[in-house]
Amino acid sequence: MTTTPTPIDPESLVARIMEELRANPAAQELLMHALLTREFLGMPLRLEHIEAQLDAMLGRMDGIEGRLGGIEGRMDSLEDGQRRIEGRMDSLEDGQRRIEGRMDSLEDGQRRSEGRLDSIEEVQSDLQATVRDIQDKVGALVGDTLELKLPGRIIPLLSQKIRLRGAEIVRSPTTTMSSELADAIADAADAGVIEDWQLDRIALTDIIIRAQRRSDRSPVWIAVEASSSIHLSDIERTRQSADSLAAAFHQDAIAVVAGYRIDLDENRQADDAGVEVLIVAS
Repeated sequence: MTTTPTPIDPESLVARIMEELRANPAAQELLMHALLTREFLGMPLRLEHIEAQLDAMLGRMDGIEGRLGGIEGRMDSLEDGQRRIEGRMDSLEDGQRRIEGRMDSLEDGQRRSEGRLDSIEEVQSDLQATVRDIQDKVGALVGDTLELKLPGRIIPLLSQKIRLRGAEIVRSPTTTMSSELADAIADAADAGVIEDWQLDRIALTDIIIRAQRRSDRSPVWIAVEASSSIHLSDIERTRQSADSLAAAFHQDAIAVVAGYRIDLDENRQADDAGVEVLIVAS
């Protein structure tokens, strides 16, 4: 009859196994291989591999953190640059406002200058008008003086220039036309030989001289217009006076302008109109 062994107490069994293992370290590895699966036996290697991967990931994280730091630095630089640009823009805007202010001041100054120039031009225009008025008055005064002085000198001057004899002044500022001569001119107008404007032109002539040509002693009339400075209007008036006298008396008439000076253009115009020019010494 077989007897059944008495079961060993688990705690006692474990205690005995632990004593044996401590006494025989080589048995520890055998027990490990007997008790643990291959997965558990490979855990240390796997843990080392995981630790290596973690170290690599930590290294990468350090690199990423470094890059992030660089990016943050660049962002800070960009923000600083943006602030500097904004500062320069503010400075430019301030400068533009100052320039606009100066431009406004310049425009105001220009308007004031233009106003002053307008005032100066008005004053200058008034002065020029005043000078022209004075010149006209002085010219008229000199002309009047010439008309008064000329009758005493005109006959000798004309006699030498156009060869006259028996010259007689019949009208001047100092000589009144005889009633007989005035009636003869009026009769010519009444008869339609001359027109009314020609009658008036003869009456307004500065000096009228009756004479004879020295060459053939034929009668001739001389109409003289006197002016300090001879102009085209003087040439036209004396031409009309001479033509009116020639028509009234059916005799030759000579047109003469007398004065202190004449320009080249007026001298040519007198020559074209058949008007004699007599320059008188002042």
